[in-house]
Amino acid sequence: MCIIVIVPPEKNPTEKTLRTCFTANPDGAGLMYIQNRKVIIVKGLMTFHSFMKAYEAVPKSKLRILHFRIATSGGVQERITHPFPVTTNTRSLYALNTTADVAVVHNGFIAEYHVEAHQKKTSDTALFTSRVLTVSPLVWENANLRQFLPEKLVILDAVKNKYYTTGEFSKDKDGVQYSNTSYKERVFSYCEICGCVLMGIEKDYCYKCRPSTSSIINPYSYNQYEVDYCDNCGEPYDYNPKVQDYGLCPICREEEEEV
Repeated sequence: MCIIVIVPPEKNPTEKTLRTCFTANPDGAGLMYIQNRKVIIVKGLMTFHSFMKAYEAVPKSKLRILHFRIATSGGVQERITHPFPVTTNTRSLYALNTTADVAVVHNGFIAEYHVEAHQKKTSDTALFTSRVLTVSPLVWENANLRQFLPEKLVILDAVKNKYYTTGEFSKDKDGVQYSNTSYKERVFSYCEICGCVLMGIEKDYCYKCRPSTSSIINPYSYNQYEVDYCDNCGEPYDYNPKVQDYGLCPICREEEEEV
């Protein structure tokens, strides 16, 4: 699912909040900010310690855009953590420390590029960035065109010295914006038998361990498939190995196909 955090100048989320973001989205982090009319990109931060070291090195006076990743297409790799510079140059696109006129982070899933990204062990966002956003700045500057971009994008433009967003972001009392709720600390309940995290309507026991005179039933469905979580909305759904679901629940998959 990933999460984007937009930190205004002179503001800071607590270290606890940043740690929660990293723990919930543990497959690599990155950040970007503007300095000397260029977007500075630092990414491939695979531990919370390395992330905090990079984050604290950025002047507090800067707007900072952070990204914490959960791997989908491409798996866990430093080079496909976000941000990505808006460029067709492959070496620059995957560089861990680079500068650009414009750069992007994304929270979500771009279905049109997912299969190709999986085959090439890269990121659907990287493919989208190099093929669509490089066409013209009007793609993100024009509000009428921007509405056709995937939701939960943040585009940082050093030429215009501003950023653009798509989709809805929540905002805390300090004006820090978040692309979803995975920055919030969560309290979990655990199965009394196997110790796994309980989901949804489960109480005391997970569906595999729950004592019952009847056969064990997955509480989320009428079949015996494994429970997985949607990469887009985060809700549990039945994973069927015979169906190519791209990591999406049936509802999100149907919405992607309609787009």
